[in-house]
Amino acid sequence: MPRPNTFIIGAPKTGTTALAAYLATHPQFFMCAPKEPFYWASDYADDRRTHNLTTLERYLALFDAAAPAQHLAIGEGSTTYLQSREAIPNILEFNPEAKFIVMLRNPVDVAYGMHGELLRHHLEDVEDFEAAWHLQEDRAAGRHLPAR
Repeated sequence: MPRPNTFIIGAPKTGTTALAAYLATHPQFFMCAPKEPFYWASDYADDRRTHNLTTLERYLALFDAAAPAQHLAIGEGSTTYLQSREAIPNILEFNPEAKFIVMLRNPVDVAYGMHGELLRHHLEDVEDFEAAWHLQEDRAAGRHLPAR
C-alpha cells in the first residue's frame, strides 16, 4: 500500500496549493486529493473531520492511486500542520524519513491576502483593509462584527 513521504506545510495564503499543483504535474510526484486531509493534526479535531478521515485506513486510501515504483514522492499538504503541536510528531512517528516542504510568507502580505479571501467569502464586510485592521479591538470585544 502506498504511503505518503512528502508533506507540504505552511501558513494559509503562502502558496501551498500552487506548489502542490506544480509538483503534481511531475510524473514522479503523487499528490492526494483532497490536498489538505488534515489527518495528522490530532489537536485540530474539527479540521480533521472535514473529510471524514477518522482512521489511518481511510487516510491511506487517499494514496491508493500512487505507484511507489513510479512516484518517488507521495504527498499531501495541510496548512494546519504548521501550527499544530501534534502533526509533525505524529507524521514522524508514522514515517521517520518524511520530508517536509515549509511555505512561509511575509505576515503583512498574508494579512492582505486573508482580508481579500474573507471578502470573497462574505466573512468580511469592510472592503478597505486598513479600516478593517483598525476594527480588531472592537471585534475582539464583540462589536462591529461582520454579519457572517
